[in-house]
Amino acid sequence: RRDVSELLKPMVTQISKGYMTKDQLISVIHYILQNGETAEPERFILDLVHYLPQYKEELMTIAQKLEQNGEKKATLKIACTMLANGLDRATVMKMTSLSEEELTQIRH
Repeated sequence: RRDVSELLKPMVTQISKGYMTKDQLISVIHYILQNGETAEPERFILDLVHYLPQYKEELMTIAQKLEQNGEKKATLKIACTMLANGLDRATVMKMTSLSEEELTQIRH
């Protein structure tokens, strides 16, 4: 897996020269974030916003989705710890606002 930060400048160059449409940019970013490796995907998006302010709205939407995914993972981790420590499922659902379906994702 390649570090996505290595792709930033070549991507900006391609977009700046008009070689990539907005839809292609969004598709490529989704692909890179799913298949690349980075400790800070939000930083990658914010760097793109810096170089490509004309795509700020689309890029910030992706950043918000990343943030929401991170929050969901943290909530699932907390719920897993609660279950592992003997809290009943109903209490965990109430405290975390997770659904029964979401709790079934947890392996504790």
